Amino acid sequence: MALKVNGVPVNIDGAWALDPTNPGVQNRARIALSKFRELGVRYVKLDFLTHGYVEADSWSDESVRTGQQAFRQGMAQVVDHVGDDMFIDLAISPCSPRSSRTPAASRATCTAP
Repeated sequence: MALKVNGVPVNIDGAWALDPTNPGVQNRARIALSKFRELGVRYVKLDFLTHGYVEADSWSDESVRTGQQAFRQGMAQVVDHVGDDMFIDLAISPCSPRSSRTPAASRATCTAP
């Protein structure tokens, strides 16, 4: 499940970089998002998503060739799962072009003066 660079699992600031195309990672995200929905949560902040954007040796989905492709696939599945009535805010995430397949908001900064 961990992304590897030169055969070594990637750990950034104490957290493993997980493969957004891995079925286990995707299932865990579905479980967490389903629990939020069950509890009535309609605003979710997803954090430290840069970990899923790592340029790795390979991905579970063999058609994926770049970290951006992997990240977009993972985010598309998140958006599909939460539906239209949950607001998703990304924090510490890659800046990428917005489309209907990406979450609703992304923070430009995490701190204010």
